[in-house]
Amino acid sequence: MGLLLLSIDLKSENIKNMVLEEKVKRVEDIFARILEAKDVEGLEEIEKIDDIKNYRIDLEKYPELKFSINKGDVNELISKNIINSQDFQDNLKTPLEKLFYAMAWKNGDLLKLKHILIGIQDSDFDEKRKSAFVFYQFGRHLANPQVEPIIDQHILRAFMVYEFAKKENNSEILNKLLKFETIGKSHVKYIEEYKKWLKSDELSEVAKIEDYGYYIDRILFALGKSIKIKK
Repeated sequence: MGLLLLSIDLKSENIKNMVLEEKVKRVEDIFARILEAKDVEGLEEIEKIDDIKNYRIDLEKYPELKFSINKGDVNELISKNIINSQDFQDNLKTPLEKLFYAMAWKNGDLLKLKHILIGIQDSDFDEKRKSAFVFYQFGRHLANPQVEPIIDQHILRAFMVYEFAKKENNSEILNKLLKFETIGKSHVKYIEEYKKWLKSDELSEVAKIEDYGYYIDRILFALGKSIKIKK
């Protein structure tokens, strides 16, 4: 009986290692394809790869943002007392403003707006921040989309696995990264590393493609989602 249990344990461990190796290889292959891309079409083709195509971001749900909101825009809203409080519905003027407020209210997203606004206003990343990094970084993206990428757990998971796999083949660390879900204070350094990577020499050729950061975000979202292991 003991030998049987040992055999089952070893088989289970081998399966886990095979799954880990496959997911790490997928990350390495997708990043290699990104580095080889010559144009937008080349980047879009990566999203069609079997391993990640079913995890692509829904472009009807999340169409490309084609505007920015700068600090001056937010300060103007504050100076006019439009968004000085959490509940600013009395200051809404147009039907469109009321519609979007109602949608945010229904989804329970009004508190998230505060973090986005702070992100728009901050010139430098707030090192003292302890939470809501996704919404804070989204605000920074809205203020400076060419420099500040959109970040979420899937994008960061894909990037962290890529970076760690290059440095060391530590299955325990890689396994933790594949199960990673929530961006916390300890992950801020990887957000900064991701931003540096997007402007690095490694991506110098890809950076010649218009809006390359937008397409890389899309690819890494699908990749990161495809490799996630449930806890």
